[in-house]
Amino acid sequence: MNLVLQRYWQINIIIDDGSHNGERQRFSFETLEQYLPSGGIYVIEDVKSHNIEPFKTLSIFSSPEKIRYIRENYRIQIFDTRKDTNKPDDILICFIKN
Repeated sequence: MNLVLQRYWQINIIIDDGSHNGERQRFSFETLEQYLPSGGIYVIEDVKSHNIEPFKTLSIFSSPEKIRYIRENYRIQIFDTRKDTNKPDDILICFIKN
């Protein structure tokens, strides 16, 4: 990842399809979101249902400053396709940078 970031200091879209653990998804976002330009999109894929509300309210983030930063700099969209796919964690959260 470091080699990619050294060569491409901005990434238009990042798709987190790694861990399905909310804390790890949060950590990845906090680490990588800085590389998104204005209009860039960060997608967290396969969010477990018990993590939807913490992401929606941003309470999953570590500090009031981080929550304020996200509110000021991102639009958040949630796509819930569980009814279409019958998969319990088929939820996408998209952070679109202003």
